[in-house]
Amino acid sequence: LLSPVISGVIIYLLVLLLNNNIQQAQEQFFNEELYFCIALSYLIQEFSRALLLLFKKFLSDKLSVINIVSQIIVSMILCVLISTLAIKLYFKYLLNFSASNEEIYVFDSIFCVITLLYILVYISHQYLYKINTEKLIQEQLIKQNIEQEFKQFKKGINPNLLFESFESLLILIQKDKDKTDDFIDHLATIYRYILSGKEKQLVAFNEELIIVEELVKLFNY
Repeated sequence: LLSPVISGVIIYLLVLLLNNNIQQAQEQFFNEELYFCIALSYLIQEFSRALLLLFKKFLSDKLSVINIVSQIIVSMILCVLISTLAIKLYFKYLLNFSASNEEIYVFDSIFCVITLLYILVYISHQYLYKINTEKLIQEQLIKQNIEQEFKQFKKGINPNLLFESFESLLILIQKDKDKTDDFIDHLATIYRYILSGKEKQLVAFNEELIIVEELVKLFNY
């Protein structure tokens, strides 16, 4: 919203410095020509933004060289037409004399540069958004692969652990019934942790360490 104000002031200063000296620029700064430059800057930048949205809607959204070059060429041509028409109308109806070709050329050149910078900023932002989106998609795919591998790992390790624990429990019941309660407690602690931690993405280190100690005790049986 504020960029046309800044660019309008810069354009006005450039025009003054091209036609006058610095002292005259200080004396003639605040007048209707400044507001005309700001208004024309608003008009051209809003038109350029609308044109970019039209290109994005009706043409391919891919950052191809043809699309970028066509956007720049069409925007520059229309910028020159709008700038020339606005300057001629301003000089004719407000200043009551015709604008010279040199004045029109100066305004058109400056506004073409502003339009080119505006388009390049938009394209660079669009390219940055594309790069970041691709990185996020890659990270999501990596996360999905890791989750899938983890699920496959759990499918492989949990049944084996459960069946081996039952076999050890049967042997332990025959040899030493006093230790069966402790064995079942260790097994229950481990499986409660597995079942309750399905939806967790992060686990505290101390909690993980406690379960590892329980698993070691289970294996010791």
